[in-house]
Amino acid sequence: GNWSTPRPLDESVNTAYDEGTPSLTPDFNKMYFTRCRTSRRNKLGCEIMMSERREQGWLSPEVIPISADSMVVAHPSISHDELTLYFVSNMPGGFGGNDIWKVTRNSPSDNWGDPVNLGATINTRGNEMFPYIHSDGTLYFSSDGHPGMGGLDIYRATASKDGNGWNVENMRYPINSPADDFGIIFEKEREAGYFSSRRRDLGSRGGDNIYLFYLPEIIFNLIGDVKDDKTGRPLANANVQLVGSDGMIANAKTSTDGGFRFILTPNTDYVLIASR
Repeated sequence: GNWSTPRPLDESVNTAYDEGTPSLTPDFNKMYFTRCRTSRRNKLGCEIMMSERREQGWLSPEVIPISADSMVVAHPSISHDELTLYFVSNMPGGFGGNDIWKVTRNSPSDNWGDPVNLGATINTRGNEMFPYIHSDGTLYFSSDGHPGMGGLDIYRATASKDGNGWNVENMRYPINSPADDFGIIFEKEREAGYFSSRRRDLGSRGGDNIYLFYLPEIIFNLIGDVKDDKTGRPLANANVQLVGSDGMIANAKTSTDGGFRFILTPNTDYVLIASR
């Protein structure tokens, strides 16, 4: 269907300051977001807030204490188990401008631990921003410091086999472009989602635009034929049975040229039985 008209969240979340980059828990009842405070003279820093949803709406948010008020602490992304919070900061101890950090805890009711920088594999002398932790453990982020197509590019980082680092790869075209590409998020059940971009194309309306992307579903076909084992000639009207490890059983008869076809389910083992 079509998207409804957007409306602001409650005044408990939105204030005279700047709020953005929300990240919600899987039950959609807790929201982490950025609030940047400004004065007439200068910016006073950014901090991460957390608000809980009740029947009456969003409650007054609480600050997640991570760093000094003058620092930038922004762009939260909460893990699926709610035990790791990824974020962006320019606090001391980083590698460049804005780095990606994390804080962890042992249970959702515990306090957060000390911030940990994600290291030189993720962070560069440039800016790393907009982290998004997928439910499968893959970390997505934007950077202008890694080799890319230009401006901010979106990167995918998977944990190394020894668990002590990350393997980082550029998501390439068509996700990335010569303009800034950032803020990627994914849907829960399929390889699809949204990201922001400043690219110029027929659908853009100036400034930052939101784009939808998806990976088309792959359909697996098994195509074969049945032949006489003595003459090598094709056998029409042979019975072919397909038995899958998922319990599925399918039957087919070969065509005049001995051919048959089945549609397969991914991650399933099969046995074929042919008779005539």
